[in-house]
Amino acid sequence: MAQYAKELKILECLNEKIINWKYISLKEDMIRIYYKIHEPTEDKLGFKYYIIEGIAKNYIENKLSEVYDTWNCLFKGIAYFDGVRHLYLGDEQTENKGYLYYPQLSNLILILQELKKLEQKYCRESY
Repeated sequence: MAQYAKELKILECLNEKIINWKYISLKEDMIRIYYKIHEPTEDKLGFKYYIIEGIAKNYIENKLSEVYDTWNCLFKGIAYFDGVRHLYLGDEQTENKGYLYYPQLSNLILILQELKKLEQKYCRESY
């Protein structure tokens, strides 16, 4: 079962709502990598992340409508000063904890490449 985007505002990662985090849009906004950098940012202490995939999209005036979209969590986790330390598959909130149904492997590769870029930018000892 996927999470409806009107409920995206209530999705949380590590007790924080992700809707206020920065995000990277991939594949015409059908994948979003939400992330929040650990403070102080200049120390490159890492970041939290929550990655979602749109299951169904609906356009209103050429704009993606979050009210009607359906989202699934792909990955969530946390990176520290030395890189990504925890990478969890799915989430209870989107009823797919530990499981991806028909994953598009090319999208997963793209996501992991972007996650690596975030790691290199925000983790001082990433490899």
